[in-house]
Amino acid sequence: MKILYVINKSTDGGVVSTTRSRINAFRKKGIEAEVFFLYRGDGAKMFKNIRHYHSNRVKDFQERVTRGNYDCIIFVYSLNYMKHLPSSYKGKKVYELRGWTTGAEKQVSKKNISKSVDAIICIAHYIVPLVRPYFREDIPIFVDGNTVDSLFYYINDAKKVWKETPKPQKDHAVIAFVGRITTQKNWKEFIKIFRNIESEHQVEAWFVSNPKTSSDLQELHETCKKNHVNYKVIHVPNENMPEVYSTIADSGGCVLSTSIREGLGNSILEPMACQCPVVSSDKPGKNEIISHQFNGMLYELGNIKKGTGCVEKLLTDASFRHTIIKNALSTIQRNYNQDVYVDRYLDIVSRI
Repeated sequence: MKILYVINKSTDGGVVSTTRSRINAFRKKGIEAEVFFLYRGDGAKMFKNIRHYHSNRVKDFQERVTRGNYDCIIFVYSLNYMKHLPSSYKGKKVYELRGWTTGAEKQVSKKNISKSVDAIICIAHYIVPLVRPYFREDIPIFVDGNTVDSLFYYINDAKKVWKETPKPQKDHAVIAFVGRITTQKNWKEFIKIFRNIESEHQVEAWFVSNPKTSSDLQELHETCKKNHVNYKVIHVPNENMPEVYSTIADSGGCVLSTSIREGLGNSILEPMACQCPVVSSDKPGKNEIISHQFNGMLYELGNIKKGTGCVEKLLTDASFRHTIIKNALSTIQRNYNQDVYVDRYLDIVSRI
């Protein structure tokens, strides 16, 4: 089997890193997969060992499809180029939703779109009823979650090689925010929870974010300085995130995900694979990964007191923390390892 992903831009974010992880999983089973990006972004470096293309010329896209001999073409979020598929292409056409956004809703609202695809694949169960009304009943919708790349695992200090890996202050636990500093990621709620914790514990806040995609970065700096928050902003190459997650874990801290919405967040799965516990807002997608007090902690969005209590439980109860970490690793191995993902995907394709 040979697959082509069609993605708008090679941004430094979840869509691109998830695609990289999937392709690496396919390779282990002898399946070829390539990516056609319409525009170049910061995330292109993730594909240095994967065949990929950048062009927004229709002719280039059509030539790639004609020469590629693909069995399946997967359009991620955007369907703008589906109409440009050459008539000679006889393979499967799949539309993939890795979250439910305003842009995705606009895409599926376009007329006659349901006549163009053979199937829809959603990254999480909560998306299915949202997308179903826009497509004919005979168009199948499948759910296919993420896989965690094998590069994500706990790394002790002796094996860390990234010279820029940050270090926390002595005896300080790190509470980490991972992702773009934007309204959707709800960084203001993170600061409210962190300030409660900071008043009782020795902690520091790490904002692991790309400044180029963080529209609220300046406001974050102003807010933290105004409230005397002990913080730092760090831009970490994706391949070095395991060392950062491991450092956070070693500090006795955790990842705190306060986002308003997610697809099926890498920022939940990847720290779990690195033995770094996660506290998250109880939102669709994220609560399909985390079972409260089993493999992580969930709190109701906006409930600052509950969010604070969840983080403090992980900071102060060593036995509970160990159990959460152990169960999180089991969850990754059972549901999100590469072999499980590929077998699940091949089963879906066989039914299209």
